[in-house]
Amino acid sequence: MVSEQRRLKRKEHYILNRNIILEKERLRRINNPELYKEKDKRKSIKRSETRIKIPRSQSSTYNLTNAERFKELWITEELILYHLKIIDEDNTIFYKYGLTKNLKQRLEKISYKVEIVKTITIDKYEATYLEYNLLKNVKKYIPIKKFKGYTECFIK
Repeated sequence: MVSEQRRLKRKEHYILNRNIILEKERLRRINNPELYKEKDKRKSIKRSETRIKIPRSQSSTYNLTNAERFKELWITEELILYHLKIIDEDNTIFYKYGLTKNLKQRLEKISYKVEIVKTITIDKYEATYLEYNLLKNVKKYIPIKKFKGYTECFIK
């Protein structure tokens, strides 16, 4: 309880004296540039070392822009286009189209009772356009429990 009161007092003090505190910090940085440059340099090295760069062509964003951008590569790769029947918590039956490389792993991420209606294995480029066209004229449905890809759900 005491530490909570102390924290609130510090926060109140900061709010009341914010401009003064920030100005003192700015002056400290100006007067000690070596100290702060070294700290900033270490931070940027650590961040860049831990950052993993994923090439755009390897991204899991299957959209028409990427399909055209990486057409040559995507024609050589295969994906599974799936059609699922799902029952929501309120017993509403809805459906989902989607694309995946591994259907078993994909189904494990959907926290509903799922029935596979149909699957097709085709190249990534064609699959992206097919999914887009299938979802164009459907009545969208938002499930009670959201999951990755819930925006591709619909009711008949």
